[in-house]
Amino acid sequence: MKMDKNLIILIFAIVSSLAALGLGFAQYLAAKEDKKDADDSKAEAQSFQRKLEQVTKEQKETLEELAGVYKKNAEQEEEFRKYMTGGNNLPILNLRAIKRTDRPEIGDFVEVQLDIENEGNYPFHNVVVGIEDLFGFELYNKVRITRSPNGSYALDGKPKQVDFEDYKSSTEVALNSIPKKSKPIPIYTRCYPAYEIMKQTGMSLHVSWNSGKIVYYPALQK
Repeated sequence: MKMDKNLIILIFAIVSSLAALGLGFAQYLAAKEDKKDADDSKAEAQSFQRKLEQVTKEQKETLEELAGVYKKNAEQEEEFRKYMTGGNNLPILNLRAIKRTDRPEIGDFVEVQLDIENEGNYPFHNVVVGIEDLFGFELYNKVRITRSPNGSYALDGKPKQVDFEDYKSSTEVALNSIPKKSKPIPIYTRCYPAYEIMKQTGMSLHVSWNSGKIVYYPALQK
């Protein structure tokens, strides 16, 4: 049975159209799938970027927190160092000469008072004051004066006699600590003939504490 030529052409045209439609639909689906993949990739990239930014933010906050802790620890260590060493201050020694004319049985003499104090904002620990006094013996058997940190004062006009060989020209005063902003603390008192207090008392003072030491050679003018 022979088919009409026109019918064959029509069938071929229909098949070709269907094939073209199928190809176009396949291309549409492929493009749609590519777009979906691209959107998914973009979404994943955006999600990764957000996570990265969050991690970076958390790391920055952690570093800032650690920096704050380090700074605080450094400040505390520095404060502790200053507390243990007295900071950058030095103990202050006050030497006063008081002319005494109220003891006729002794005659005129000079009372020398030595105090120590701390004007700084941190205490001094384990303070030791060594005193070398070469000229304190002459009136040692005539008059002795004692002072204490609590303010007591005593003058002994008839002290127990001490031979020159037994006189101790070296005295050491140990203080547990000197508080910050302290008042003057009495550490030594001696009496000298008035004529000997011309330019100096013959003293040398060695002061040491936890983190330092210093030597004073005090002089008294007329």
